[in-house]
Amino acid sequence: MDCAPILLLVVPLWCHKKRYARDMAKLTKRTVDGALPRDKSYLLFDDDVRGFALRVQPSGEKMFVMRYRFGGADRKLRLGRYRDLTPEEARRLALKARVSLADGIDPSAARRKAIASPTMEQLAERFMREHVMIYCKPSTQGDYRHALKIVLTKLGRRRVAEVTRADMAEFHQSLVKRLYLANRAMATCSKMFNLAEVWGLRQDGSNPCRLIKKYREVSRIWPSIRVLPVSRMVSALMAARKLSNKILLASGSDKFRKTIGSSRSTGRANRPSRMKSLTFG
Repeated sequence: MDCAPILLLVVPLWCHKKRYARDMAKLTKRTVDGALPRDKSYLLFDDDVRGFALRVQPSGEKMFVMRYRFGGADRKLRLGRYRDLTPEEARRLALKARVSLADGIDPSAARRKAIASPTMEQLAERFMREHVMIYCKPSTQGDYRHALKIVLTKLGRRRVAEVTRADMAEFHQSLVKRLYLANRAMATCSKMFNLAEVWGLRQDGSNPCRLIKKYREVSRIWPSIRVLPVSRMVSALMAARKLSNKILLASGSDKFRKTIGSSRSTGRANRPSRMKSLTFG
């Protein structure tokens, strides 16, 4: 009498374990290629990453998916079709989804939000319409338009929520031969991403331009030019004037000797008139 309940419990558990083990394997290229279609679609789970699976349709189509629970409900995340993704690439996406779950973020909701995110081109249009045209003067508006042409040429089709710091670093590096324009373009992008956070298009504190160091800008015409203080400029002019006077005295110019002599007699030694200072200094 006591054996019947035990038998009823053991047999279903054994059958379930056998069926579950049959549909689990290490998802590699060999196992994915060997997964043959059946009368109904089925899932071949990976034995390494929990929830990571391959869905095989009766038509032979194969799709990588991620099964998980969030908020007390079963959910499914499509990672991509086989051939578009390799098993290793799909596994990395599944691990990334597991990290999001550990942070309390639903990966499916994050995916939908990223798809609905505007492109950089759409963000630039809103940036010009709602910020630049209202708060900036005409000359600044022209500077922003010029910088945005360069930005949108390389990043116009990218989703705002998907742009990373590595993307912006690569963009900045691509303009290394145009230092001034590279810095202006990065400043424009940084302002746009700050407003994207305000408008709810990116998470707070996620500006990808942060920590990217600007290039040191050098004058193209006179790279070594330096602006001297006024006191040093006056000293340099006085030294040049004294040197010119010595040269003229040494050359024996009679006119110059008479000019110096007359200035000394009137108590204005070494202080010629403005016209003379302009002539000799």
